Amino acid sequence: MLLLFDIGGTKTRVAVTSSAETKIDSNKVKIFPTSNLFSDGVEQIAQVALYLANGNKFQIGGGGIGALLNESKTGIINYAKKPTLADWEGKPLVTKLEQALDCTIHLENDAALGGLGEAVFGAGKNNSLIAYLTIGTGVGGVKIENGMIAKNHFGFEPGKQLLKVNDHQSVSLERLIGGRFIEEKTHTTPSEIKESTFWKEIEYYLALGLHNTALFWSPEKIVLGGSIVNYLSLEEIANQFNELLADFPQKPLIKKATLGELSGLYGALHYLKNLNNH
Repeated sequence: MLLLFDIGGTKTRVAVTSSAETKIDSNKVKIFPTSNLFSDGVEQIAQVALYLANGNKFQIGGGGIGALLNESKTGIINYAKKPTLADWEGKPLVTKLEQALDCTIHLENDAALGGLGEAVFGAGKNNSLIAYLTIGTGVGGVKIENGMIAKNHFGFEPGKQLLKVNDHQSVSLERLIGGRFIEEKTHTTPSEIKESTFWKEIEYYLALGLHNTALFWSPEKIVLGGSIVNYLSLEEIANQFNELLADFPQKPLIKKATLGELSGLYGALHYLKNLNNH
């Protein structure tokens, strides 16, 4: 049996599946708030995993977390200063999960696995070169080549790219469009913001970010995931994006993610199966 998990800045998702499955059974998925405390978070994941396994032993487990990983991929560096994950920084996440679940655990960035899931099972299926950006609590992303996370030196952080907002200030894309920063700026949740002018500005900044990402990664298709995308017009973003790339004859298509909250779990499933095949 395989353990799959996705630890986001707001929610944690845990699932179990057999190694023969290519689809995740929604009855074998549990979603709950990510704990601010590392020890509680690990305990929750372990308890839910064992409950879903129903007495079956795990062969292997893997999943993503919404932060920069340390060099050994055993824990996180809370580079984005996410308040939810502050207590998780520097803690032995992989070791604690392996002790609790008695199996080998593989850790990746959550956006990387979300992109892998969409590339193999979702909106990027049948395309060999995918750029994936997720706009949720923060902004993450990944480049996928031929159904695998592209080789990299320290991960992918498209949300950290700097955009010039005026003559004196450059701000990261994440701080301009990420859910946590929207809440800090407006003192309300994104779902309560009804002003179209506000969302048009978010669309504009996202189009700029996608323009830069396309130039650096040269993908066939850009897939957009995360909760904030639900408040945006994909058509408007694509129009602005295409204007910015007017001189390029071949422009990447922009598509919305199709796997919803399960994209990271599907990415973990493919990642673990790929490990078993090598």
